[in-house]
Amino acid sequence: LFNHGNYAGIDISKRYIEYAKKKYRKNFEVMNAASLKFIDSSFNNILIFGLIHHLSDQDVWAVLCEAKRVLDSQGKMLVIEDIPTLFYFNIFGKIMHYFDRGKYIRSLQQYNNLLAHYFFVINYFLNT
Repeated sequence: LFNHGNYAGIDISKRYIEYAKKKYRKNFEVMNAASLKFIDSSFNNILIFGLIHHLSDQDVWAVLCEAKRVLDSQGKMLVIEDIPTLFYFNIFGKIMHYFDRGKYIRSLQQYNNLLAHYFFVINYFLNT
């Protein structure tokens, strides 16, 4: 999704970052997404993948505030998150939710409401 020579990957887990550095030998740092060490407007694109459903609304707003700060004014952000399974027979989805440690799995509307505090949602995709 990103230019291989010009991106930064962050995670709060030192173990995950060590693995990423070892496997990909790229730009990965241990960092809290709610207090980024990057300068304002330093990124053209941001990917948030599977983070928000682990955070309370207050913590999500702190992360989004930082994302807004480091994102260029013309930049875009892609958020990929878990939602509750919509179909009764989605066994795989139910198993994933059972084992997932996320305490804040929200509906699509709830995610949109959180994002709307800092961003304009252009589009969303629902994979049930």
